[in-house]
Amino acid sequence: MFVFPSAIGAADQNTSGNGVTIGPSESKTVLVHAATKKKVKKTYKKVKAATKKKVKKTYKKVKAASSYKSSSYKSSGTADTSDPTLDSIMRSGSGYRYSSAYHTGADLVAHGCGDCWAFSDYLNGKFQAAGYQSRIVQYATSYSSRHRSVQLYQNGAWKTVPYRAYGYPYLIV
Repeated sequence: MFVFPSAIGAADQNTSGNGVTIGPSESKTVLVHAATKKKVKKTYKKVKAATKKKVKKTYKKVKAASSYKSSSYKSSGTADTSDPTLDSIMRSGSGYRYSSAYHTGADLVAHGCGDCWAFSDYLNGKFQAAGYQSRIVQYATSYSSRHRSVQLYQNGAWKTVPYRAYGYPYLIV
């Protein structure tokens, strides 16, 4: 309970219950209730933090499937050292790496890497400049629906150049 001083003095204040009457007389009195402090019980809810489970990923090695006819698409498995020009051109392209970022023969030379389109463009240009009858063929593989490689016309038939014999990256073959 509080006692408030008034303009007249503390003697004119009456207290009853939770309030205080302030004023010179009963007709001009103001009833003031004291503020009460109510304790509020705070409750906290425990929340379980969500955890990310680590999932072990496993991968299987599988053989690549192809959708082209194997009879029309054979590559000789040995390097052709009997033709020094062919051998030189194939060796010049085998030093480049694979990258999906570059797609032309000029990019292959400038950046040292390229995709099957870049290798095909590079080799086809070199073969035609050397006088060979060559072409770029496009077909679907398990890696791409638009894979490209180079074929040479030799002994009356089109043959894919021997990429593997010269150690080309496996995505080019």
